[in-house]
Amino acid sequence: MGPPDLQIHIDSPTYGEFLGFEEIEVTGRVSPPIAQVWVEKELVEVADDGSFSASIPWDNRYRNIDVDAQLYGTEASERIPVFDGSLPMDAWPGGMTMRFTPAALSHIGDNLGQVIDDTGWADQMDLTGIAPIDTGQGFEITPVGLAHDPTVVVLEPVEGGIEVGVELRNVVLEATVEMDVGGFILELPVSFGYEEIRVSTLATPEVDAEGMLFLTMGEGDITFGDPIVQVAGFFDASFLEPVLDQLSGLIEPVGDTLLGTIMDGIGTIPLGGPYVFNQDLMGSEVEIRLSDVFGDPAGLGAGLGVGFNESVPLGPIGMPTPVEYDEDVHLALGLHEGLIDMMVREANVVDMLSQDIVLPGMMGEMIGNGIRNLPGGGSAPEGDGWCLALEPGDAYVARLQDGIEPLGVVYLPDVIVDVGVNQGGVCESWLAASLAFEIGLVVKNGTEIGIDMDISDGAVLSYGYTGAYDEDEVVDGLGGFVTGMVGILGGQLSFDLADMFGGGAGGPVGDIPGIGEMEMTIVDSHALIDEDTGEHPEGLYSVTLGLFK
Repeated sequence: MGPPDLQIHIDSPTYGEFLGFEEIEVTGRVSPPIAQVWVEKELVEVADDGSFSASIPWDNRYRNIDVDAQLYGTEASERIPVFDGSLPMDAWPGGMTMRFTPAALSHIGDNLGQVIDDTGWADQMDLTGIAPIDTGQGFEITPVGLAHDPTVVVLEPVEGGIEVGVELRNVVLEATVEMDVGGFILELPVSFGYEEIRVSTLATPEVDAEGMLFLTMGEGDITFGDPIVQVAGFFDASFLEPVLDQLSGLIEPVGDTLLGTIMDGIGTIPLGGPYVFNQDLMGSEVEIRLSDVFGDPAGLGAGLGVGFNESVPLGPIGMPTPVEYDEDVHLALGLHEGLIDMMVREANVVDMLSQDIVLPGMMGEMIGNGIRNLPGGGSAPEGDGWCLALEPGDAYVARLQDGIEPLGVVYLPDVIVDVGVNQGGVCESWLAASLAFEIGLVVKNGTEIGIDMDISDGAVLSYGYTGAYDEDEVVDGLGGFVTGMVGILGGQLSFDLADMFGGGAGGPVGDIPGIGEMEMTIVDSHALIDEDTGEHPEGLYSVTLGLFK
């Protein structure tokens, strides 16, 4: 009569379960109950009915729970991969938020000042219709031209929109003064105006039918700064002070004309788009649509609905908009890791890792050399080549994280790797292992996301070598070999975040009047804090970008 069958049954946790952030409670049963049981290499007590339990802390975003049993030289084991937190899709809000920051608005304002001056507004002012002013002081003033310094546009985010200030610096009306001096008419050049004329208005964000985002100007107000009076040949122009009121009467109508000219020239400020987007992204139909736009002191905020292989959900996005960012950041995206997790799942990225190949000749020898260099690998049989199979398990998740090295990680804690020898057209398994893949989503060029893979954990499931060996050494060696092989697939797994905004890898996403050429670059990622609660909602991050060269 042989030894009794040794069996382990794990009651909890279950394969691929999301367990929050408390310690992992492991419970199960072993039969016969006289067997010894180790949970994560720690010997645990087994009750008379064969039940056992243990509490295991987290040491990563996932953990492979290894349960081993031994009785009379017979061994049995179970390996259960689990994740911390919750399934990202359970909290996926159906979209993302974004924020144009004050730094972006400042850049846009700098460009708009040049746009205003390029309209030649000063040359458009018709001064010929303005009659000379008879000052009643023995001379009259006739306007002949208008001069000014470069225009400055200040865009200040406020509640409800953007306060637009168009600052016209040193606006001077060039004129001539005709004076009757003892019957002789003397003409002197004179200039008068204001150190600053400021046009102020509140611009509100709007979206047109094509999905382009604009700031639309409201009614403007005009204010005048300190007056400027200069007369050629006279260091003291105080003789004109009695007519300053009349000078104001001349320049202010010019200001009203100026207000209309500016408002006609920049009645709307473009902010890019279209923010209505449909594209096949890694094999998945993605639709993005602007759902709401608003202004507040932190900048210009917006919500964008996102749909994968389904219509975009309408209405406000149930997640906060970023309000904290570095001074040089132009755009902050509020991203939930459910977006990345959905992209991975909908685009079948994990399935792309599945491989079942036979490699004869030189390629086969590359595998063979890698395996023979493992402990015990030298006893592998000769054959007609080697074969390699990769089969990811059903347990995986994509997570965002602080920083961009990497920006996020796809965790696959149970990828079955089976390496065998080809014997007469039949692949005979030599070494099989469960390896934990961590695929880093690395920013490679501007907004292009590539992969950087690491294998951090594993267990040997079967091995043709029957002698003693160090399992960790075999796993490390096999992991390094497989990392190199899977790296060849890296180009197939890359995508570009700028595709969501109509751009490309590190390239411009548009040359927009008033903004200039835009070029996206991912700057950083950090946990997004909800300013209403002061807490970090699980899975929510602020990914910040530069937009301008």
